[in-house]
Amino acid sequence: MGMTWMLFALLTPVLWALGDVAEKFQLDRVFKHWLSYFTLAYLAWSVIVLAIFLVRPVAIDATHIVMAVASGLLNTIGTVFYLKAVSKEEASRVVPLAYMSVVFVAVLSYVFLGESFGLVTYAGMAMLVVGAAVMSYRKVDGRLLPVTPVLGMILLSALANASSHIIDKSFLGSYDYWTLLFWGYFGGLAVVAWFMLDKRNRVHIPKLSDFSNRRGMLVLVAATILIYFVGDVTWLAAISDAPVSIVAALSTTEPLFVLLFAVASSVFTPKLLKEEIGRSKLALKLLAVALIIAGAYLVAA
Repeated sequence: MGMTWMLFALLTPVLWALGDVAEKFQLDRVFKHWLSYFTLAYLAWSVIVLAIFLVRPVAIDATHIVMAVASGLLNTIGTVFYLKAVSKEEASRVVPLAYMSVVFVAVLSYVFLGESFGLVTYAGMAMLVVGAAVMSYRKVDGRLLPVTPVLGMILLSALANASSHIIDKSFLGSYDYWTLLFWGYFGGLAVVAWFMLDKRNRVHIPKLSDFSNRRGMLVLVAATILIYFVGDVTWLAAISDAPVSIVAALSTTEPLFVLLFAVASSVFTPKLLKEEIGRSKLALKLLAVALIIAGAYLVAA
C-alpha cells in the first residue's frame, strides 16, 4: 500500500473544513432557511453527477447499485441533520461533535467487517465522549448549558454518515468511487423528493427573485458544493487504498481547520462570519478539539 492515500486523507479535512465555513456563512447570511440552501446545493450536485455520467464509465450491477443508493440515502440524511444543526449552532461546535461518527465506524466495522479492537480503542472512545461534552459547553442567559440543544441531530448525522462509510468501503472492493458517487446520488435524490412532498417544505424552495445578488449567490453555492465534491473524491480515494478507520481518524483534523478558518474570518473579516474567540472560550474549544483528535486516533489505532 503506497502513501498516496495519506495525501488524500490529509487533504480531505482541509477541503471539508473550507466547505463547512462557506456553508455556515450562507446559512447565516444568505438563506432564510437551511432547506433553501439544501435545495440549490443538491441542484449543483446534480450537475456534477451528470458530468460524471458523461465523462466516466459507470458500472451497472444490481447489488452494488442498491448498496450505492443506500449509501447516498444515509449520507444525505446525515447531511440534512448536519445542516439543521449548523444552522442553529456554531460551526466549530457542530463539526467536532459530528466526529462521534468515528465511534460508530469502529462499532459497525467490528460487526460488519470483522474488525476487532482492544482497550486502547475503548480509551479513545471515552476521550471522544469527553471531548464532545467539553465542546458542547456554552452559556445560555448567563448559565452553563451542559449540552448543545442540537446534540441529538448531530449524533443522528454521525450515525448515518458512519453507516454510509461502511457501505462505501464494501462497495469500493468491487467498483470505483465514480460509480459509487453516481448511483449514490439517487439515494440522496430520494431524500430530497421526500422533503418536497411536504407542502410546508416546498415554501422554502428558493426563487432567484428573492436574492439581490443572484449571480454571486449561485457562484457561492456552486463553489461550496465543488469544494465538498473534491473532498468526497479524496476521501473515497483514500479509503479505496487504506482501512476506513485510519482514514476516518485522520479526517478528524477537520474541526481544527474549521476553527482556524472561522477564527481567521472573525479576526480579518468579522462581517462575514463571527465565532466566539474570547481567550477562555478559544482555550476550551482547542482543548475539546485536541481530545477529539486524540480519541479518534486511538479508536483507529
